[in-house]
Amino acid sequence: MYSNFVDLISTTLMIDLEILKTCGLNTNEQRVLLYLVEKGPSPGGLIAKRIDAKRTTIYSAISSLESRGLVIREQGKRGASYQAIDTKLIPQVLVNKAQANFDNISRASKLLEEYFSQIEQTKIKENFGTYKILSTESKEAVYSLLLDILTTSHFSAIFDIDAICVDPEAKNLIKKFLTSSSKTKYKIRDIAVKGKQLKWYLKNIDNDNHQVKVVPKKYSIPTDFILSEGTVFLTNYTPGQEMVIQIKHPDYYRSMMTVFELLWDFLPS
Repeated sequence: MYSNFVDLISTTLMIDLEILKTCGLNTNEQRVLLYLVEKGPSPGGLIAKRIDAKRTTIYSAISSLESRGLVIREQGKRGASYQAIDTKLIPQVLVNKAQANFDNISRASKLLEEYFSQIEQTKIKENFGTYKILSTESKEAVYSLLLDILTTSHFSAIFDIDAICVDPEAKNLIKKFLTSSSKTKYKIRDIAVKGKQLKWYLKNIDNDNHQVKVVPKKYSIPTDFILSEGTVFLTNYTPGQEMVIQIKHPDYYRSMMTVFELLWDFLPS
């Protein structure tokens, strides 16, 4: 009898359901709201029965309508019943909700615009002869770039894990890299400064192609560097001074790789 109840109500009230959809109500919210407008206060179980829907579905729709301010809950001796607000108020409530959503999106868009602008401003491109140099100085941009380098290619690196892990976000970046490497199995060689965090780092390596050699703590490294796909990346993780300088030049890359190879061969396995 009530299987086409929504169609009946929409015809009676001369409401095009596409209007309610445009106002942001999904199908179940439309059905519940129209039922309450037509029939008045009703318990959730009765609404579910009348419009032939699951109780969980209807209570979810009721909860959503309550949060929008379109439905009011009334607690009686026999349980709760629900009532639509005055129909004269429904259009304005929908407008207010839509406006609030728009304002939130607008504010978020502004923040996103500022964020992208900040990233672009921190990228300084210069050419020194045939050298191509790119400096990235925003913390967010630095971490994003480093994660991309560490998880998408083979590389060799010299770093101080204690210096990196001073910042919890940087340590989390290393965790993500180790997790990714366990799946990609990229060939990785690290020369790491011995320190408190090195044991943690080694414990979390799950890549047979990832080799690590260790230098004593007295050989502290103020700037880490990564050698990957013809580019030398000089990195700094110090909080407030995060930076990546990319230097791309075939001769410079070869010379830095030669230094790395000499040091790698010199260190014990």
